[in-house]
Amino acid sequence: MGTDNMSVVDPLTLRVHGLDGLRIVDGSVIPYITNGNLYAPIMMIAEKSADIILGNQPLKPEKSDFYRKPN
Repeated sequence: MGTDNMSVVDPLTLRVHGLDGLRIVDGSVIPYITNGNLYAPIMMIAEKSADIILGNQPLKPEKSDFYRKPN
């Protein structure tokens, strides 16, 4: 996945460069193997891909507080 000449899949549309009507919506678009379970990243790719295909606008980023252990 990427935008250079060697990449196969466009990250903004998930379309295969050089082929019309073909999108890749699976774990093969992950550029690096994750260190943990693949379930969550694959579900994220599937949900993001569905939004791209349907033309849904992404949600605006939201800043959320999170817990940090005190030193």
